[in-house]
Amino acid sequence: MVVRGDHELEMTGNQALDILRGIFHLQDFRGCQREAVDSISNGQNTLLIMPTGGGKTICYAVPALMKPKVTIVIFPLLALLLDQVERMHSQGLNVCYFMSDMEDADKEIAKRKLQANPPEYHFVFATPETVLAPAVFNLLQKLSSENLINFVVIDEVHCIDSRGFHFRPSYAELWKLQTFGCHILVMTGTATPRTEQVILNSLQLSYLFYHENCVFISIYKTERKFQIHFFIISKPTINTKLVDGLVQFFQVYIFTRLFTGITSTGRHLGSNPKSR
Repeated sequence: MVVRGDHELEMTGNQALDILRGIFHLQDFRGCQREAVDSISNGQNTLLIMPTGGGKTICYAVPALMKPKVTIVIFPLLALLLDQVERMHSQGLNVCYFMSDMEDADKEIAKRKLQANPPEYHFVFATPETVLAPAVFNLLQKLSSENLINFVVIDEVHCIDSRGFHFRPSYAELWKLQTFGCHILVMTGTATPRTEQVILNSLQLSYLFYHENCVFISIYKTERKFQIHFFIISKPTINTKLVDGLVQFFQVYIFTRLFTGITSTGRHLGSNPKSR
């Protein structure tokens, strides 16, 4: 039993839920966090589209702690990166980060602890430029060869789109992380269908599981198009005839009235400010 203030959180025997309660002191997953956690912990490449405040950290942190391996987390901005480092430290987790202006002594300490078996860190945080730098990349490749990397997380992955906002050329090189031989979680708050396609193509992901609100879709990339393979939603009363309408998914941005009896809405980069 975990006691948090006036609340007692019962352990359940379910690894993911017990990590949520024991480390993050939360009673239960919310929204589609559980579906995302299951997808990642099952070794699936996953695109997670979740608005700010939706709990993306839980989606990668819980499956990361299910194995005694290192999870690599990439953020575009040092401010975001350091905020996550501080949050993880506040939960009692061991994390390290690499920055271009780090002292050599700090880098050596991080490298030494990472190369322990099992590694002494749960997470390694870096920017795209830093993770691709030869010294860091070679270190992580060595960990990969020893099967010590759990999976890779790429946040704000919309930055990969040269026609989108906050374009970062280094994001287009992150396909090199495929050489680590582990699955990849890519996350963003919102993305147009075009950006989703750019993400898949740039990172050379053959398939992934996609989460947005309560939509759970397996998407397979073919040479000329994307095919929707199957559809799952948490509401058991869904009208299955509507599944056929999912072929238009990448042209449909607003989900209002799409599903009988389910109230929903949506937003995306193409929405005008008033609609958002």
